[in-house]
Amino acid sequence: MPFTTGILIGIGETLAERADSIFAIRQVAREYGGIQEVIGRTSGQADTKMRGVPDAELDDLAATIAVTG
Repeated sequence: MPFTTGILIGIGETLAERADSIFAIRQVAREYGGIQEVIGRTSGQADTKMRGVPDAELDDLAATIAVTG
């Protein structure tokens, strides 16, 4: 069954933790299949505790994309 998963970018995690999450998602996809897309969220929604946290910086986004390549 296809499903969507994702990570939070720049909202409290370190770059190493983010990379670990990406590699864990890749391992699950390889072992079990079913992941149809991975979403990278860069800001807190208006109705959450993270609503006041600024969006991730461009270098954070670029580093995350580089890990996924």
